[in-house]
Order: sequence, then structure tokens, then C-alpha cells
Amino acid sequence: MCRAMKTVSLVKLQKAEARLTAARPFAVRMARSLERLAGALGEAFLSREGEKAVVVITSDKGLCGGYNAAVLRRAKKEVGGAQVIAIGRKGERFFRRQGNPAVESLVPLGSEPTFAQIAPFADKVAARLQSGEIAGLSAVHGRFLRGTRSEVIAEEIFPPGKVEEDIIFEPAPAKMAEFLQGRYLRAALYAAALEGSASEHGARVAAMTAASDNADEMIDTLTMDYNRARQASITKELTEIVGSAEALR
Repeated sequence: MCRAMKTVSLVKLQKAEARLTAARPFAVRMARSLERLAGALGEAFLSREGEKAVVVITSDKGLCGGYNAAVLRRAKKEVGGAQVIAIGRKGERFFRRQGNPAVESLVPLGSEPTFAQIAPFADKVAARLQSGEIAGLSAVHGRFLRGTRSEVIAEEIFPPGKVEEDIIFEPAPAKMAEFLQGRYLRAALYAAALEGSASEHGARVAAMTAASDNADEMIDTLTMDYNRARQASITKELTEIVGSAEALR
């Protein structure tokens, strides 16, 4: 069973890595565009009053080692008194039990997040930013490195960094901000969800590999114990037979 789950997770990991590789450049370009826009708009765009929100991205299911536990430990530190936005069932349930239920949640996420799933969810988050309900947004999720390796990061999504360059904007920066902000959030949350998905599958491959190895080791140990017990039983029976034959002489 562990080997079967490992094989399935390995296939999903390869697909998730391919989707992540395709999505990363677009997310980076969108972030760069908004940073340039922020440089033109200045503090009026970057400084906002209100609560901060933290997007917590976990998986829907377990059996992936300590992946979800590591994300939730980091998320608990980052959240503090901030609002929680949950992507994935594990995070949504965790903060509901903590008495800080998510103000927005995407559950179930599934093992292969799609842009069609993330886009309407990101639009809801963007609406909260534009209305002033939340002033800042960060995301806690796994960042995929390579193979089965990943790390948990807290990524600042909004406000973005500021890059001051001599650029002529058409239309005006304020008009562009209305258009770009929502699309930037879509790209950023989609890329973060893909990072988390690839990290989850990598962790599950590692967990199932360790479980398979432990099972093989246990089988070898039990087989050896069985063979020793069987050999001892045979030896005892032969000794009793020989002893009985000697007594009859």
C-alpha cells in the first residue's frame, strides 16, 4: 500500500513541478510590474490602515510527514491577532479549533490546484483589500526546492515592494492599479498554491518511502524471528524423537 501511494504521489509531484515551473515566471513578472507601479504611486498606495490578513496554505489530507504541522506552526506565529484566510482543509480546521476561524476559505483545494479555482477566491481577497477591510496580506506556505525538499516560508504579498524607475505609465498609475492589483493577487496566490501542492507531494513521497523502508525492515526482522522459532521447534522435536528411540533400546 505504501509503495502504491508513493508511486501515485511521485506522478503527482512531477505534474505539480511542471505546472509550478510554468507559473513562476508570470507571477514574478506580475510582482515586478506592481512594484514599479507602487514606486510611481508612493505611500498613498503602500500605506494603508487596517488589519493584516495571513493566507495559510495547507493540504486537504495527511500522510505527508510533518509538512502540514510545519506550515501550521509557522502560520500560528505569523497570525497573532490577524485575520486568517485558509486554502486547504487542514489549515481551515486548525484555526477554527483555535477560535480564529478563517474569514475566507478555499476548501477542498484538491491535489492539483487550478487557476479556475484560485481566481474567484483571489478576487474575494482583492475585494477585501480594496474595501479597506484588510490593509496587508502575507502567505504562509511550503516553497518547493527540488526532489522531495521544501521549506516553509512567510511571503509578503501586499503591499508589494517599491521600485522607483523613470517610467511613463499609460493609462495613469492610479487607473492601472485598479486593473493590476486583482490580477497580481490571482497570480501570486496561484503560484503560492502550486508551491504548496508540489511541497505536499514531495513530502508525501518522502513519507511513503520511509514507511516502505520501515515496513521492509520489519518484515525482514519478523521473518528472521519466525525462521528461528521454526528451527528451534524442529530441533526440539528431533531431540525428543532421538531421546525416545534411545530410551526404547
